Amino acid sequence: MTVFLFYIARSGLYLGIFYALLLGSVICSLLPLLRFRKENHVTAAGPLSIISSEESSLSAAHDSFLSWPVILSIAYLIGALVIILYTTISTVKMLRLMKTGEKRVIKGYQTTVLEGDDPSFSFGKTIVIGRKDLEENPAIFTHEMMHVRCRSACVDYANGIGASS
Repeated sequence: MTVFLFYIARSGLYLGIFYALLLGSVICSLLPLLRFRKENHVTAAGPLSIISSEESSLSAAHDSFLSWPVILSIAYLIGALVIILYTTISTVKMLRLMKTGEKRVIKGYQTTVLEGDDPSFSFGKTIVIGRKDLEENPAIFTHEMMHVRCRSACVDYANGIGASS
């Protein structure tokens, strides 16, 4: 029962991350539509002092560096770099995990059988499944087989192979 609860908790966490990324994508798509205006109100309450050109150029550079579009662009770039780094690390871990398993062809599908308690998944045309899941619950293999089959059908359709049939 605790394994199931742990699975539900992880699924909820991953769904939360997915929806946060989805919301971030929507926000980033809508940001160029927003206009930020800076209103300058000039009031002369007393005598005006003369500012040297060096001081005015420094303050203008300081104001333009901290503008909202610059801050939002930096935040967007940092977020994109974090996502790229996370995806790269996850892919490397997954490929390392796939190298540790026994390679077999089961029911015509390239399969990597793992000895550990790792979750089953499919990556490209390869099914990765734990030995325990393969022996005790064949529905998991069938599920992953459908992912590979659907991926192949979608790729064929996109390439025009199955478009007329």
